[in-house]
Amino acid sequence: MNKVMVAGVALIILIGAGAVGAVYGSDIVNWLRFGEKSSARQEKSLETIATLPVSEMYAEAQDRIAAGELNMALVILEGAAQRDHARSATAIGEMYDPARWGEIPSPFTKPDPIEARRWYAKATELGDPRAAELMASLSAWEEAQ
Repeated sequence: MNKVMVAGVALIILIGAGAVGAVYGSDIVNWLRFGEKSSARQEKSLETIATLPVSEMYAEAQDRIAAGELNMALVILEGAAQRDHARSATAIGEMYDPARWGEIPSPFTKPDPIEARRWYAKATELGDPRAAELMASLSAWEEAQ
C-alpha cells in the first residue's frame, strides 16, 4: 500500500468516527479511539484527591456517595478524617450507625454501634457539634434495644 492510500483509509476512518459521534454522542467516539467509554466527570486518582484541601475531599466523597461509589467515598472520608476534618469523621460514623441504618448509604453489610461511637467521638473531639447529637441518638437507640 502506498502512503496516499494509507492516508485515505485513515481519513475515512476518522470521518466515520466523527459521523458516529454526531449521531451517538462523544462516548462512542472515545470508545473507538481509546477502547473505553469516557465518564461524564473526569475520574480523579486517590493520589490527586489526597492532595486536595479536606473540605474538597469531603465534597468529593459526597459526590461519590451520590454516584453509589460507597467504598471509594469511605476511603476519601477516612483520608480527610485522618487530616482532622470533623465532618468526614461524622459521615463515617453515620455509615456505621444502627440508629441511622437505611437512611444513610453505607458500604457495610451491617451496622456497628461501636465503630459509630468511635467515629462520633473523634468528630466531637475535632469540633463537630452534630456528632455529639448523633452520639446521643445512638445511645437512645441502644437503650431502646
